[in-house]
Amino acid sequence: MTSEQLEAKRKTILDSIESSIESAKRAKIHSVEIFAAYGQGGSVGIEKNDIQSFETYEETVYGIRVIESGCEGFITTNDGSSLLSSIQEAHALAKAQSTPDKDLVLAPKPSLLSTALEELDPSLYELNPNCILETAKKILDYRESRFPKVSLDSAGASLSYSLKAIGTSQGIFRSEASSSLSASFMGMAIDGDDISSFDSESAYGRTPEEFEKDFEERYDIFLKNCMNGLGAKSISSFKGYLYLPPDAIFSFLIGGFLSSLSATSIRKKKSKMEGKLNQQVLSDKLTIFSDPTDISLASCTSFDREGMNTEKISIVEQGILKNYFYNHFEAKKAGLAKSNGCATGGSASTPGCGPKALQVAAGGTDLNSMIHPDGKAIWVNRFSGNSSGTSGDFSGVIKGGFLLDKGEKIPVKEIQIAGNMYDVLKNQIAAVSKERELLGKSTWAPSLLIEGIDITGTL
Repeated sequence: MTSEQLEAKRKTILDSIESSIESAKRAKIHSVEIFAAYGQGGSVGIEKNDIQSFETYEETVYGIRVIESGCEGFITTNDGSSLLSSIQEAHALAKAQSTPDKDLVLAPKPSLLSTALEELDPSLYELNPNCILETAKKILDYRESRFPKVSLDSAGASLSYSLKAIGTSQGIFRSEASSSLSASFMGMAIDGDDISSFDSESAYGRTPEEFEKDFEERYDIFLKNCMNGLGAKSISSFKGYLYLPPDAIFSFLIGGFLSSLSATSIRKKKSKMEGKLNQQVLSDKLTIFSDPTDISLASCTSFDREGMNTEKISIVEQGILKNYFYNHFEAKKAGLAKSNGCATGGSASTPGCGPKALQVAAGGTDLNSMIHPDGKAIWVNRFSGNSSGTSGDFSGVIKGGFLLDKGEKIPVKEIQIAGNMYDVLKNQIAAVSKERELLGKSTWAPSLLIEGIDITGTL
């Protein structure tokens, strides 16, 4: 794809959205929002150590939301030439609703629209999608020559050009484009009857050079992690530490906590964080914020799902809760003048509430001392189990973990843990690392050391 082709596509989509909204106004439909997601590129899929698929694609999906007297109708379509008929269909759905809410209205146009954050690099223009076939071959050849005991259950590579655009009856018309190369890997090591736990990694880049560097680093880490999982041993139960590397802290603990900050959960009284603003809810070692305005991050964006400006948001400052996540509807429900740019979703759904470009601040402890704690620790790779965002209770199995004991890192078989994420995050954080890792080119995260965890082994 050339820059001229992408700009032509942008103009076509925005013109279609604007003209359809104007036609809707003439048809006396006065509250319309259209969110479009366009994608073009190629992808190659690997299964069971072999290339299974290669395809190119191009698609535009429109999410059309119409609000009529406090009721909402929503449909999706990929036919940009008949948006007016889709608007009329969504309007009919809204009129058929019987539970109006006066706070259900479209977000107003910001007085000043922030500058679009485009993630486009000239080096990706006109790049042949066949280049990802070469990446797939590298994935297979490197595994075969250096790590033949690793089995790729699934892997893939892709080149993508994407564009998102929104238009509303309130006069919001915005768009942003991006392009990238990416790859992902998932598999295990097999040595006769010895089979390691599953592991996974991904690589990303806005330029071929950035992608190649990240690909080499992440793929090598993945392969070595798979091999390090061979020879897993059973261990006895004990009470000790959990060491969470950066890629484990969101899936295991912090992700669940952040979901409890959705204004929808707060309003429906399904969150323990209700009424906790400006109170100590986490350890004073933890500071969390989001900054979608940071152009260096792959997750940067100047506007949210409703076309409102995004902004840097302090979520937790030294353990003190500072913000919930609002879309326009939830902001009105809470009596606020406007949302904080946290409407989430895309063309396939109506706006939700959540953060973008999450960041966890660095702590004050050297990483080397964290992986050599004074006592036994379990290095968490993956957590598989159940957790409740309402109560915070969790229970499940650590897979692909390691025992850290007296300087040794020993792969262990599945072990069970249970607890409450709110208690752990507030009272059991022993250390936060000075060092951080950039996950998926979008999220900076440190490592965490958690103390006082009951670990149930299999001996």
